[in-house]
Amino acid sequence: LEKFLPILANVMDAFVTGTTAAVEEAKAAGLEGEELAQKTMELASVKVQDAQEAALTSVSMTKELFQACLTKYMSDARVQKTVMTAQQQAMQIVQDAAPAAQLS
Repeated sequence: LEKFLPILANVMDAFVTGTTAAVEEAKAAGLEGEELAQKTMELASVKVQDAQEAALTSVSMTKELFQACLTKYMSDARVQKTVMTAQQQAMQIVQDAAPAAQLS
């Protein structure tokens, strides 16, 4: 678990970074409101995946192994906190960009 926590932190940072990059790109395209939120979600899935893969590659860990570790350690409070914090940050980024948009 101790070895997994920093990797999880990097992958979750990648999640937030990817979401931020997606918002910037959608804004640059001149979108706003619902369209901005929609485009951000589309872009984010790709950008987050790329960033997370890079984070895992840097520690030579496969996505499968990462998922297995995540499942195994999900009951650990530190793991839950790391995941929740990243999800909240990402949601906040999107909401700040598109306050009127409803995230499902």
